[in-house]
Parts: sequence; C-alpha cells; structure tokens
Amino acid sequence: MSWANDNLVVSPEYQLNPSLQGCFLPADLEWLDNFQQHPHPLDSLSWSAPTPEKPAGDIQQQPQTQTHPSILSRPSSPLAIHGDIGNYIKTTRTSNHRVYPITRSRREAMQAEVNSFCPNNVLPSSAALSSFIHRYFRSFHQHQPFLHESTWSPDEAPTPLILAICANGALYSLERVVAADLHQVAVVMINKEDADVWVLQTVMLLMAFSAWGGNPSDLGTALQLHGRATLALRKSWSMPTREEPPIADWEIWRINESLKRITYCLFTLMALIHIAYDIPSTIMLEDQHGMPCHESQWWAATSNEWMDISAKIPARQWISAEAVVQRLGDETLPTPSNIGMFGCHVIIMTLLQKIIQFRRCCSSEQSGFSVVRQHFFQVLKRWQRMWESEPDASLSPDHPHGPILFNCTAILRVAYIRLVADFSPIRATFVFSSTTEHIETRIEGLQNLTRGSQTTRAALQACLALRIPVRLGFKVVARTSFWTSPKSGRSV
Repeated sequence: MSWANDNLVVSPEYQLNPSLQGCFLPADLEWLDNFQQHPHPLDSLSWSAPTPEKPAGDIQQQPQTQTHPSILSRPSSPLAIHGDIGNYIKTTRTSNHRVYPITRSRREAMQAEVNSFCPNNVLPSSAALSSFIHRYFRSFHQHQPFLHESTWSPDEAPTPLILAICANGALYSLERVVAADLHQVAVVMINKEDADVWVLQTVMLLMAFSAWGGNPSDLGTALQLHGRATLALRKSWSMPTREEPPIADWEIWRINESLKRITYCLFTLMALIHIAYDIPSTIMLEDQHGMPCHESQWWAATSNEWMDISAKIPARQWISAEAVVQRLGDETLPTPSNIGMFGCHVIIMTLLQKIIQFRRCCSSEQSGFSVVRQHFFQVLKRWQRMWESEPDASLSPDHPHGPILFNCTAILRVAYIRLVADFSPIRATFVFSSTTEHIETRIEGLQNLTRGSQTTRAALQACLALRIPVRLGFKVVARTSFWTSPKSGRSV
C-alpha cells in the first residue's frame, strides 16, 4: 500500500474480496481519499468531487487510479448529474436561506419572561440571538428537521423554544458558556404539564443538548426529559383530532406533519441515547404515526407551492415504518420505494433498534441465532438497495439532504457492528463510570468474535467509520459534538 499526493493507491493484494462488495461502499474508497483536496473541508465536504486539475507548470505525471461506478454514485444522483457539487449546492440552497431577526421589542419581551423564572439571567443581544438561530437552522436542523423552517418565526414562537434553539445554535458556534446558560433557563421555563407540539420540540432540543453537549453531569437532565417527552408524546397522540386533513388545507397539514416529525426525531434521538449509554428507548413507532412526507413537501414555503408539489408526488403506499420493515424482510417481494430520505433514516433506526433488542435477548449459543442474524444481514442489504433507489441518494454532506444521508450510513454501520458484537455492557459503563480501568475491565470481559464473512463486513464498517474523523481531523470533529453524535456511536 502506497501513498501519492495524499491519494490512496490500493495494491491488488489489498483489494476487497468480491463477496464483500455489498458492504455499502466501493472497494477502492477513492470517494474518501479525495476528501482533503478541498481547501476548506467544513465548507465543501464533497466526497465524490472530481480530482482537481494540476497546474499547467506541473509536468510530473501521477498515476491515476481507475474508478468504477459504485452503488453510492449512481448516474441519476445529483453528484453524477452536476459534476460541480459546489455550484449545485449553491443554486439549491440559496433560495432556502432565511433571516430570523430578534427585534429589540421581542428580546425585551423574552427577557421579561425569563426574569420571572431566573431574575439574575441576562439574555444575549438581539444580534447574538439571531445569529444563534441562523446557526441552528444551518446545522442541527439539517439532521433533525422537525421545525417547518419556511413558516417558523421568532415573533410567534414561545420563548422556551427560542431559547432551546439558541442554546443549540450557540453550541454549534462554539459559545459553550452562553449555550449552557440558555439551556439552563429553557429547562426551568418549560411547562411540565403541557403537551403541545412546541413543548415536544423544546424538550427534544433540551434533551439533545443534555445528551451531547459535552458535560457529563447533564446526562441526568437528559434522562429526566426522556421520561417527560414520552408522556407528552403519548398525550399528544391520544387526542381525538389526528385525522388527515383535506388536501387543500395546508395549515392543518403542517400541524399534523409537525407532530409526526417531532415523533420521528424523538424516536431517533432516544435510539441514539440507547446506543451511546445502553438506556432503552421508551418510544416505539406505531401505525398511527405513519411515515414522513416527502422532503419537497416539507420545504414548501407557500400553500400554492405545497399543493403543486403534492400533486406531482406519487401517493404514499406505506402506512407505517413497521410495514416497510416487514417488506424488507420478505425477499420474495420487491424492495420498497418512494420512501424519502428522512423516511430511510427512520427505517434504518427502526432496524437498529430491533437488532439491539435481538442481541440483548438472544445468546449466540442459542439454536436459531445464526439464522436470525443472517436474516438481519439480508434486511440491511435490502435497506441499502431501497436507499440507493431514492433519487436524492448521495454520500456528500454538501448535498441538500447531506446530513440525513450521512447519518443513515452512520446508523447502518452501527447495525452491522451490533449484529456481530454486543457492546451494550461497555456502553452502560459510560453513564456513571469515571475511570478508564472500569471500562477496560468490561471490554476484556466481552466474548471473543468468531472469524467469518459477517465479522469481516462489520470490521470493515468500523474501519471506514474511523477513516472519516481521521481525514476530517479529530479536533474539528470533537468541537462539533452534535454533528458527530450518530457517527461517534459506531466507533466503539
């Protein structure tokens, strides 16, 4: 194995076995080796971008690695169509950029509310709050799109929700002290009895901050919010007003879809907490939760735009996430389609939850264990084909759906790894253990893995997961904790 101009050249003896070509990534991995050819990796994370042209004066010829179309760079994908991903993203996202100004009068009203709970707390300036909101929508919101960005306004949103948004935005802006203060105030202000959608949205943000904010003492707060979110969610879905609205009623549709999306996001967040700390999720997706709408519908800025998009999108045939999972498990039937990117994310998280439960309740020595595990491997492969069939499938974080797509691959890796190794005992020590010796003892007590194609596939996924923070730089990754929460879960 040799290196040339920071490009990995794989010798024939290191090529992957053909039996592992279905491991969701091309064997040559050149899409990742081109990663640091961009001058600003955080602004242009295109893994499939073409190799930059050499200067005219550079007469040294470097060998070119022959690439082959992979299942993750299909001809119909935006990367293949547009070639220059930067221009594509610039064109796509420019129209979606909004400004979320906190006026002086709005800040004064928020400060008055805060004073009734925390008299000594002074909010940041209007400009700072506006900046935090903007940062939130350009970062955290891209991973958990439960707010209707086109119609959301700080003038109409409740103060606790605004503070929770600003806390997350401040953390992404590396303003940790300010973020912690805003988070603490929002926790105090949230009403324990209310079950409105905005309360669920606020609790979701506060729980995510507590779980991934970098302060171990906040985990207790996350677990308290964990139970509160479960009760509030069940209360919201028990209300007798959950009928589908007429197609022309955009406002009612947005209200219902907002409840669906916050349900999906709470489900995925609790699943991530389960992965990280071995604390089981208290939310299970039910038939009444349905499936997410198409992303373009959720992005619609006006009623007319929403109606035009809805008329062009095929009717959804999947009534629930469980229905999709059951279809994936039946190899005699076609792979599900028309799921959507966010829908694919929900499905892979559902599969991971089932895999974790399977590993916890079944010993590898029990009869039938290998059969069930092989079934899950086949289901994951069918999920991959379903994911690839989506028109927006791409691995570039610069793609409009990049964060969700990227999270999908992270969760897929965790699923492959958990099928061959149950790290739950180690994860459980992360909650209260303060010594590395205790964690090392739990690691040494794990059952040795059995060599085989399934173990090799899981090891490959683990290695590829580690390549990403290595190539980005661990310092950059460590300072953006929310962005890496699904990815970090697969590294152990």
